[in-house]
Amino acid sequence: MPQPGCLFIGDVTALTGITAGRIRHYEAIGLIAPDHLNSGYRTFRPADVLLLLRIDLLRSLGMGLGAIRACLNDEPETLHAALVQHRLVLDGERRRIERLLEAVDTALGHSDDDPSGSMARLATTQRDSIGMFGRLSRPLSDRAAVAYLKIFSSWELPVPLLFGQMVLPEQITELLERLVMADGHDALFARLRDLATQVVALPPDDDAARRLARGWVAEQLAYPFPAAVSAALGDCVPRLADLTVIQRGLRAWSESLSPQAGRFMHEVEAESERQNASVLGVIVMPRAADGG
Repeated sequence: MPQPGCLFIGDVTALTGITAGRIRHYEAIGLIAPDHLNSGYRTFRPADVLLLLRIDLLRSLGMGLGAIRACLNDEPETLHAALVQHRLVLDGERRRIERLLEAVDTALGHSDDDPSGSMARLATTQRDSIGMFGRLSRPLSDRAAVAYLKIFSSWELPVPLLFGQMVLPEQITELLERLVMADGHDALFARLRDLATQVVALPPDDDAARRLARGWVAEQLAYPFPAAVSAALGDCVPRLADLTVIQRGLRAWSESLSPQAGRFMHEVEAESERQNASVLGVIVMPRAADGG
């Protein structure tokens, strides 16, 4: 028989609304320690029930069990510190939800006039995507994000949505950050934009793709990028060249534009090799003196 004033688990559930399964879980992880009769039944003293209610109150605030455990020592300063920390977590979650709402509202705001564009807008605004080129491993800094939004906002390459969501390696994020902070980066992106326009307009014949590729490689070798841009590329590109995801991803991305774009990329690689130049996609640079 339980001690006077003690309750069985069913009684506790009825009084508190906390399910028996959750109560057993709290016991299993050591948050509570009810007594057990010889028959195996748990019995709960009033102090046990109050402890359960305290745990449930903190859980209702979204606090994790680890933080709750630290609050069960009845020291006011411990509870205060835990609540201060939890408030920071909740504030971060609030900002995340606000970003989600903004992304959904943006998609909904255009759904009537362009229903098919809603998913594309969600993909590029919600998944740290830089649009046509893929998802980054981490968000860009605010300054870099604004710069790339300005650079790419008017680019309208017909790239399938998949390629705007492929996960790019950390080295790409590092390169993008460095490029947009480098003096003269506008010259690089102006060249790439002009090139993209020409590639999209390529007629369906291999000779046109070959001529454009040879002219592109010759121009990049004859007129190198500004020094700061070249330094960023020189540091980052060699660490990208051997990544399988980059090699295969760039080929697949170009082929998704058109067969001629895929042929152009192949010809850029071949012509760069003939010119003893380093190449990553369409970025062409003189090869280092040591052959690297």
